[in-house]
Amino acid sequence: MTDLNNRVMASYSPVHRRADDAEWDKLLALLEKLPKWARIKANSCPRRPRKGIHPWLFFTARRLHRYLSEDEVCAVLWAKSRHAGRHVGDKEIRSQVKSAQHWLPPERGHSRD
Repeated sequence: MTDLNNRVMASYSPVHRRADDAEWDKLLALLEKLPKWARIKANSCPRRPRKGIHPWLFFTARRLHRYLSEDEVCAVLWAKSRHAGRHVGDKEIRSQVKSAQHWLPPERGHSRD
């Protein structure tokens, strides 16, 4: 296991897992394929309420969209926000991921509409 995997596994006990071990391993594989700066951003969720959790979801989703699918981005954000100091629901995560998609630069030759 890499250092990142060790930190992730240490910070999320089995009590906090929503998925089985195969899905957890898939999440760890997703994190490994990200560039170092994206892993650092994904690991930087504020740990206390009212310290920017909602904006962190948006800006992190915006950066991860380049490397991951929408569902994969949601999975990473869900795992990384488990110890945020308040409940971060699936609806909030999905909303921020969808909002972040609107701010992605358009692909070459395509308009935003």
